[in-house]
Amino acid sequence: MPRTKRLSAAAKAKRRSGKKKETCAHNYNQATAAVDETQSSPSSTRRRISKRPTLRTTIEQRKRKYKAHAVFSNVTRSNAMRKKYAENTSFRSLWRKRMQAKYVHDAVFHAHWQRRMRQKYRSNCTFRCLWRKKMQLTRAEKYKDSAFRDYWRAEMRTKYLDETFREQWRHTMRAKYKDAAFREHCRSQMRASYTHSVSNRMLKKQRVKNCRARQAATVKTCFNSAIAVFRKHIQEGPIFTCISCHRHLYRQSVSGFKMSKYKRDSNAILDRIISAFTNSDADDKRYVCITCHSYLVRGKLPPQAAVNGLLLENIPSALRVTELESVLIAQRVLFMKLMALPRGRQRAIHGAVVNVPSNVSSTVTSLPLTPSKACTVAAETETSTAI
Repeated sequence: MPRTKRLSAAAKAKRRSGKKKETCAHNYNQATAAVDETQSSPSSTRRRISKRPTLRTTIEQRKRKYKAHAVFSNVTRSNAMRKKYAENTSFRSLWRKRMQAKYVHDAVFHAHWQRRMRQKYRSNCTFRCLWRKKMQLTRAEKYKDSAFRDYWRAEMRTKYLDETFREQWRHTMRAKYKDAAFREHCRSQMRASYTHSVSNRMLKKQRVKNCRARQAATVKTCFNSAIAVFRKHIQEGPIFTCISCHRHLYRQSVSGFKMSKYKRDSNAILDRIISAFTNSDADDKRYVCITCHSYLVRGKLPPQAAVNGLLLENIPSALRVTELESVLIAQRVLFMKLMALPRGRQRAIHGAVVNVPSNVSSTVTSLPLTPSKACTVAAETETSTAI
């Protein structure tokens, strides 16, 4: 007896689908014949039999529509791919790997995808917010890895060498630093890093030393430029008055005074300082020296502030005397040797200073002196007139 050949699973499925199609076609032919018989026989009651599409006709219609209509084919394909991508995990991981490899190796696809993402990022506000949050979280997680951190720093340093990128980055950071919340966040972060991290503190100190060394080297090598800078600093003279200590300083020793620079806790100190300051400059601006500013930023009263017991009252008009009167009523007479320095011709004291006390009680009580006590003699002179 000959052996029958075993069919594979694919062949069995194909046979079952063929039998199913033949059954559908046979049923359709029988229904068509019944309709023809009922329509041809006048004695029988006419019945309408709806023509239901078979599986073969439905598939053929969808195939024709898929080939003819590009929009229908694209929608069908995208819907099927989205459904498969959402439900099938293995397909999703495989598709991601495939797209990543294509993004790396295919330059045309890389440029097309970048252009498409930029356009979507500009036009879609929701996508832009979601993308920013996603990138912040992703970068924060990746930045914990030392290898990625070193790579990112090297990449940013390389990009920063480009002059266009450097100017753009500076402009962006200046605009962002105007925000009070961002500015306070940066300051607090820098203070915390300087306080808690020994390496950051040492690095900051080393940077300051290097910067000062470079500046000193520049001044030594460029003596003429240093002279020009010095003359520029002193060309206006010490005409800028500090609102706190009331000292007259040069322009590089002061900065503009603004209430918004300081904390709210120091408002009481600032009110006292402002009320004690009566000098008004011609440009109607207020200045504060660097020393007082460093204390006010920390919410402390500067030691050399005028309101710290150092305020000088105005001299009454009755006590305003001339230089001769001040010499006559001086309780000490100073003897010193003054000389001019070789450079700049500034005056300097040479040698010891002798301080001689003077008894001014007799001078004060005898003023004004009579001619007899003044040891003066009246003299008359003759003048000849020419004829």
